[in-house]
Amino acid sequence: MNVRFILTSLLVSAIMFLPRFAAASDFQLDLRGAIEQVLENNPNFRVYRLRREALAGELQNADLNPAWHFNVELENFLGSGDLRDFKGSEWTMTLSRVVERGNKRQARTGVIRQRQALIDAEQQILELNLLSETASRFIDVASEQARLEILQRSVQLASSVLDEVNNRINAGRSHVAERSRAAASLAEAELAVESAEYAKASARFRLASLWGSAEPVFSEVSANLLQVESVGNVRDLIDALEESPAIAVFTSETRLREAEVSLARAQQIADFSIGGGIKHVAEINDTAFVAEFSVPLQSKQRARGAVTTAQANLLRVDSEEAVALQKMRGRLLALDQQRQSAVNRFVALQSSIIPQLEQAFEQTRQAYDSGLYNYLELGAAQRELLNAELERVAAAAQAHQLRIEIERLSGQNYQVVSRATGGNQ
Repeated sequence: MNVRFILTSLLVSAIMFLPRFAAASDFQLDLRGAIEQVLENNPNFRVYRLRREALAGELQNADLNPAWHFNVELENFLGSGDLRDFKGSEWTMTLSRVVERGNKRQARTGVIRQRQALIDAEQQILELNLLSETASRFIDVASEQARLEILQRSVQLASSVLDEVNNRINAGRSHVAERSRAAASLAEAELAVESAEYAKASARFRLASLWGSAEPVFSEVSANLLQVESVGNVRDLIDALEESPAIAVFTSETRLREAEVSLARAQQIADFSIGGGIKHVAEINDTAFVAEFSVPLQSKQRARGAVTTAQANLLRVDSEEAVALQKMRGRLLALDQQRQSAVNRFVALQSSIIPQLEQAFEQTRQAYDSGLYNYLELGAAQRELLNAELERVAAAAQAHQLRIEIERLSGQNYQVVSRATGGNQ
């Protein structure tokens, strides 16, 4: 299966890319563009490519038959008496090689091929984790961007309130102390904007670092953060959990351990060495053929420990897979509950709380203009609305983050049931 295509589609579907207003000089980055940058430039992918190249070399060597050996042996020379010089020398030239038994070459290459398959499975997990991290950091930027816009509006609102306070003071309808409170509120709002700008810049740097960029070339991201989707039952994802890359890697490792068991059993079958050649005896000036044969003893007993180790490693993989499945099921259920809580909080803020606070602020502002309320009541209404808008952004971001984590763990995409959209973020 085309994992990159599936994972990219999975993550891009987590956030809808709707146009946002930006100056002509700004470069907006969408999630698909961020993912493409990571897939092309993240150094982790080069590591896996080099690991595959290294295994290709190992496979080439493992597929070779044992080499022939050319042996020359010279004895009984440069001695004393009758053996001085080369008068009594003997020399032997032979060709020999080891003959492998038990399909050892196939077993060796089988192990390396399964190691290659395991690397492919591990790279699928790497891709899923990197793309999930990309989406998560992308949402961080979108969240900080939305917070900054809200805080910038709060500065404008605080400035207009200060103007209203000045008008009331000039008209003799408010005490001069209210000017100081309003000015302090404006200063606090400006400080909050400055802090939010630093937070947004930090989030941009963290996102760009995933593709090795020291200086982000984008100024904003393009995403509708406040589009939060209601999704299907998480148990559908749990039922398909065994197909996820995180579990598929255990299948690849199982095949590798099975290949190691086959290789260990093949090692129990003794190889033997055969050879032949000629021998010359200088003393009688005659030449004859020679042959050799050797085989190690007790090979089966000596390889028994390797078989036991390989079998234990195979059983360990099965146990680890069962443990991983159990943990992932529990983790998915917990994350789904947290996400549902975040979605419910977002919907409540969007559909009920914020509209009422907006209405309350306008009513409080009108009452302040009429002299029915003082500045403290107006400031409280303003802060309540601001906090609710910031909480809505936080709830939406949390819902997106939790969905990405759920889809990362399961390797599957949620089925969207409905969408709750708020604002134009």
